[in-house]
Amino acid sequence: MDARGFWVLEPDFHGQYDNRVDFRGKKLTITEYGTRLVPCVSTGASARNRVFLIGDSQTFGVGLSDKETWANLLQCKLNDRDDGPWAVYNLGVPGINIDQYYARTARMLSNVIQPGDKVVVSVTWNDLHTEQATSSVRAIVKNSQYSEQSKNQQSGTDGMALMLKKPYRRDGEKTWRYWLYQRTGIFIPSFNSLGEFVNSVPYASALLGIAIPKARLLYYRFRDTGVLAKKIGPERISNNFKILSAISDQIKRRGSHLIVNLLPNRLFFDDFYYWSYSQGNRGFPEQDYMMYLAKPHCAQYGLECVTSFPALKTGKRDEHSFSFDGHYNESGASRVASFLYRHLTTKKPD
Repeated sequence: MDARGFWVLEPDFHGQYDNRVDFRGKKLTITEYGTRLVPCVSTGASARNRVFLIGDSQTFGVGLSDKETWANLLQCKLNDRDDGPWAVYNLGVPGINIDQYYARTARMLSNVIQPGDKVVVSVTWNDLHTEQATSSVRAIVKNSQYSEQSKNQQSGTDGMALMLKKPYRRDGEKTWRYWLYQRTGIFIPSFNSLGEFVNSVPYASALLGIAIPKARLLYYRFRDTGVLAKKIGPERISNNFKILSAISDQIKRRGSHLIVNLLPNRLFFDDFYYWSYSQGNRGFPEQDYMMYLAKPHCAQYGLECVTSFPALKTGKRDEHSFSFDGHYNESGASRVASFLYRHLTTKKPD
């Protein structure tokens, strides 16, 4: 936990991603600034064009090596342009939501970005329907209002330096289950809740690893029509877009520009999963349901919203995502990188 109120990655961390199913020994490197390494970024020249990526595990690149993340693939593509140099910063942190995106923007990034920079906030399906307390949203909107203090802040790079809260506060302290697994290789599922048990038990049993995902799809297929929309409700979507609007206000003050990039879950872009999730293509008005929900809010708040759905849409099961884990695989990361490259480099009409 950074002392300014947002989660960061452990600086100078070196490790691997390995779930023994979808990915093995994938190199994972965290920089001194608590951001994931982007190997393709040039260290020789000052960047003329800077792109800051904010998001959760899909932006961070769970299951992918440093070289395979869409952040790095985007940087590699941008290196070939004549209008560079470009620099991409991967500020994705697994497990966080839109309220944390705001905290990071307002308390760190707003002191770093400069006129002309682009900030891409990548919103996942989990982000969009996560409940935000209305009182918290009101406070965020109020705090994001214009002030002389924010006007007079100086931009630079020193704001990227971490201010870790001491004594260190970590998310997910090591448990006896972790200790046992490290020493014996025996994995004990979590019994803290039914949801945690269902999500963790496939790692302890190959049979359940096959059965539970199938059972989940059957549940999606035969649940009551419209139950998801009723469960989420319009207020959740609205509150999250109010926070995105507050993020946009923070960025605009620095002369920079926000792009809201909608990153769909495979339950939407992969026809195999969508068939069950949508109850035989009947449960949603559009398959790109995230953009369907986002359109009126993007128009209301004047946000530039784009969707990676067309780049990921596939009729081939697990073409762009890990079959067990569900995050974007190398193919999915490549598709997102190419989509954003085209969007960032295409001249917009005046």
